[in-house]
Amino acid sequence: MTAKTWNASKGSLLDPANWTPTGVPTAADTADQFSGTSYLVHATFPTTLELSGGAPGDATLDVCNSRINVHLGGGGPVGVGYGTINVHNSTVNMHVAGGGDGAGSFIVNIDRSSVLKGTLTMAGSPSGGSSLVINGGTYKHTGLTTLPSNDVVTLNTTTIGNGSWSLGYLTSLTVHGALRQSVTVDGGVLDLELPRTYTGAVTLDSNTADNPAVELSNLFATAASYHKGVLTLDHGSAVIDKLKVGGSAFRVYQTSTGVQIADSTSYVPPSGATLLLHT
Repeated sequence: MTAKTWNASKGSLLDPANWTPTGVPTAADTADQFSGTSYLVHATFPTTLELSGGAPGDATLDVCNSRINVHLGGGGPVGVGYGTINVHNSTVNMHVAGGGDGAGSFIVNIDRSSVLKGTLTMAGSPSGGSSLVINGGTYKHTGLTTLPSNDVVTLNTTTIGNGSWSLGYLTSLTVHGALRQSVTVDGGVLDLELPRTYTGAVTLDSNTADNPAVELSNLFATAASYHKGVLTLDHGSAVIDKLKVGGSAFRVYQTSTGVQIADSTSYVPPSGATLLLHT
């Protein structure tokens, strides 16, 4: 095994001269990129790329019609990782490091008319997790993504695929686009900024975290009912949203910013909140 380090300001991952020592990494090698902009076009990268700049904008990967596994954070020059991935119709399997091995902030930009496919693993950390933002296009998310502790994921995209999510203690998944996948909430927060576009199912796993399990932003209800696993929210005589909810008992509050669903007995709603339902 040889440890290979990216040495170019810009260039192809498959150009031998862009690596030190010289040569494209093989499946047996490690491949670290701490700076510069690399690209992969119509190809498969043979090993996992470590993408971890020391500051925002330091390390960028452009992927077009290709396949690559990327480890974000950890092993960076200052122990904290930053990186950007720009994607056009590619498969990128991502592992985001936890606070113990290089937390950081990472951004994935999907071209407006293209698709990002792949799995996502978040490492989490009791001392402080990482942040991942996915923008644009369509994200075809596969497999189970667990946010173990303190990690933050923001989806500014349409998320499809057979994947699912599990939100651990003090984590958050904020969704600004359509989401069609199931989410288990166990101490984290699912924040649906466009709640009517969520067509998955939420499972509440009773916890002691002092936060709401689900936030339905900018949704204002006057009444709530629960029947056969479906929460129905009404405003006057009109149904404004329906949400599949299972698991532990919960309370529904109307607040000044939207509807909150809480399953923690220690959660205290904001001042002025109205209790709509207690299952």
